[in-house]
Amino acid sequence: MHFFDAGTLGAPDWHSFNMSPNEKIGYGSSPASDQLIGVDLTGATVRSLGALALDPTPGLGNDQPDAIAVKGNTVFVSLRAAGKLAIVKSNQGTATFLDISPPTPFNPATCAGCAIHGVTVRP
Repeated sequence: MHFFDAGTLGAPDWHSFNMSPNEKIGYGSSPASDQLIGVDLTGATVRSLGALALDPTPGLGNDQPDAIAVKGNTVFVSLRAAGKLAIVKSNQGTATFLDISPPTPFNPATCAGCAIHGVTVRP
């Protein structure tokens, strides 16, 4: 197995990663900035496609995007502090939010006490 450095994205922070079914676009969660980061994976060096705010609760870093699941052009992101699920239409750059659990204080190092932590999409 050969690993290589594909470049730096300059994201405020980085937590989870998933990619589109065709493996051309990557999605990363940035909890401290309440953002979903889009990444072009088609070249030898990765390139940022931009960031989408996942911030339905006023204030920075209080929604905490976490785990990511992708199905087609829809990206699902758990917001671990807010207790919400972000449903992102990646081809439109829009997000809607679904309340799953009440927000709760938690330990960001261990996620102990997270309102919602992971997300999985079934076929």
